[in-house]
Amino acid sequence: MQVGIVLLCLAYVFSQFFRNFLAVLSEQLYLDIGATSDDLAFAMGLWFLTFSLMQIPVGTALDKVGPKLTSSVIFLLGGAGGSVIFALATTPLHITLSMGLIGIGCSPVLMGSYYIFARMYDPKFFASLAAAPEIHSISSGRPFSRSIAVDARILVDRLQHLEPSVSGGDDVVGIGAPDEWLGFGDVVLGDEAVDGS
Repeated sequence: MQVGIVLLCLAYVFSQFFRNFLAVLSEQLYLDIGATSDDLAFAMGLWFLTFSLMQIPVGTALDKVGPKLTSSVIFLLGGAGGSVIFALATTPLHITLSMGLIGIGCSPVLMGSYYIFARMYDPKFFASLAAAPEIHSISSGRPFSRSIAVDARILVDRLQHLEPSVSGGDDVVGIGAPDEWLGFGDVVLGDEAVDGS
């Protein structure tokens, strides 16, 4: 199961990449195949639409088939298939179709991870695991040179110092987010100081 979690984490990184990469490639796509900003906006919208529409069938498949087969098959066919179409695209329509397939392919990644976490770990620990991708998303405005490994070390270090919230008792962990948690300040991990800006 550990290999599966590592692969799902890698797939999550790809999913985050596919959500944002069109903005970086927009100028080159315009020069190469004439894709305008309207074409790319529509393609990105189709990514989100197909991603969203797949959540119900993905949930059903996770319950009936399991996370390994569901996530691997959908990600392989949708993500890899859409990526191949994108690589071979000669018109903006090809970009749109590929983004729709990639949206389908990315749809089981996060829910598949949550499904595994919920069955492998204690419910108290599940909340911390489920928050990990979102902590990285919040902090992703920092320069890309910061590695995900540093973000994970920061998350683990901070989760060790959380106290139960007053209103939630022992079952709920209240997480405040001071500026240094969000990357606005320096974080010290052992002997290493990490610039959070």
